Amino acid sequence: MPIENLLGAPHRSLMDTNAYATVLVAPFEQWQINALGKPYQKELAKKWRQIHKKGTVTFTCCDDSASIGEAMDVMRKFRGPRFRARGDGDLLQRPEYFEFYSSVALRGMGSFTRLYAMKMDGNVIATALGLVHRGSLLVVMTAFDIERYKSQSIGALTFERVAKDCIER
Repeated sequence: MPIENLLGAPHRSLMDTNAYATVLVAPFEQWQINALGKPYQKELAKKWRQIHKKGTVTFTCCDDSASIGEAMDVMRKFRGPRFRARGDGDLLQRPEYFEFYSSVALRGMGSFTRLYAMKMDGNVIATALGLVHRGSLLVVMTAFDIERYKSQSIGALTFERVAKDCIER
């Protein structure tokens, strides 16, 4: 029996989202060959060159409350316009959801969550929040500065760095 019947809640509906899984193998370079193929590897290498021309790029897994707070604030900022443009709202714009996901990121730091931040000249330009479960990282929320870095495929570059970090761990 669907749980919403027991709770008197509205019926569930499908979300317009996708989920993808990839097997990660070490070393990272071998994973790139196996998973991405030469043409896409070449395209991402070009995007990395382009983005590095714009300034100093860093990619880290947030490891303290200050970096988590900064990344979550930026995540909320970047997601707002994206979801408004699609006609639906972003839950992170609501304080209770923002506080929940921020708390999950902070309390799970070093154990069951990872929050990544890509920075350009010290400013966060992309984030990815994931849950660690049974040796896998399940990315549940991302945000990107699409306005300034869309032509550099900022999302693809972020996911490539997440994969690299997971392989290195």
